[in-house]
Amino acid sequence: MKTDKLKILNNRNLLTQKLRDFLCRYNATLLGIQESKRDNFERLPAPGNGLLHCFTVSVLFHNIGIFGKEGDYLDEIYPRLAALHMQLTNYLKKRDIEINGPNTQIAITIIPYADPYGTLNKSMPLYIRESRGQKVITSETLSKKSPYYANLIQKYSACSGVVTNNGTVVGPDGGLIGAACKVASTYPNKIRVLELGSGGGSTALALAIQNKIQSYLGNDFSPEMITHFQTEVAPQLTKYSVKSSVTFGSCFEFPLKNQVDLISIGVYFQTQPSLFEKRGHELVKCLDKSGVLIVQSGMLEDPFVTTLLSGSMTNNSIWPWYKKSYHLNNYFTYVSEYAIEQETVLITTNNLDKFQQITKLFIENNGFKKLSIANKY
Repeated sequence: MKTDKLKILNNRNLLTQKLRDFLCRYNATLLGIQESKRDNFERLPAPGNGLLHCFTVSVLFHNIGIFGKEGDYLDEIYPRLAALHMQLTNYLKKRDIEINGPNTQIAITIIPYADPYGTLNKSMPLYIRESRGQKVITSETLSKKSPYYANLIQKYSACSGVVTNNGTVVGPDGGLIGAACKVASTYPNKIRVLELGSGGGSTALALAIQNKIQSYLGNDFSPEMITHFQTEVAPQLTKYSVKSSVTFGSCFEFPLKNQVDLISIGVYFQTQPSLFEKRGHELVKCLDKSGVLIVQSGMLEDPFVTTLLSGSMTNNSIWPWYKKSYHLNNYFTYVSEYAIEQETVLITTNNLDKFQQITKLFIENNGFKKLSIANKY
């Protein structure tokens, strides 16, 4: 893998040429490549020096039907974007360049742009790779094997690792934990929390340790995570006098009835556009008048879902499958975007005072980077 990494990093023209050759097969044009680095917290332990070298590849697609023509984003659109990424991975692997794997230090993400003068042609086939949290890793193991998680645990105390059936580490979610703790600090009293995608329960435990949570309602579609919560997390929350319950099942079917102060969206990125399209108004009704919703919408190097939710990329409207109902501004007056613990988090509310409190808090804290802001008028 070291050879593959050096091959690309020592010769950027090689990567550019390989990408152009690949994209020609799909009637697409390479617009540009942006490089960045972050901690490789999806692998435990992370290979090499623990850092992931990321290439964000902007691509103009002349076939605007390549990712589908209509239908649900989760079922019809995302699987085609995933198919393109899989084809790219296979294409480069045959040329002795391995990316996006468990032992690599390189990740390439395609950010698609629709050609305004493009044509509606054949779509990619669907590629579906089921993924769910399957195994829990203790905070002690996380600390020993990852400097990133050791730092996270030092900040927030209680963090359990979550590994999927595909071997990817998807928790604890530092972005959501950091956002939840900061948002909770703007309330004078303990808050009521609802979380879709509760995972290992780290958000609830972090808030409990800070004495900022009154009650917690969770939901997850992994039976292993439900068992872990009931046997390990719930007893700890009880010690902090926190009422808690967690329900197994789909976030699309979880009953949204209770009034809460904070909603945390921890479901996979590809689920989020469909979730807000179908349940955005229901989520708003669950919030108290000063309530806040937070959503971890992507990695810093992969902003595509974030642009769908925030409406920050107007080019998205050219796609035939695009829906305005993905926009958070359909449901919330104030939407702001932050980089928290090397993840992208959107923070939303319909309360001006709460929005101003949160904005001031995050801007004043050098540990958080404010990326953008959108207001609905």
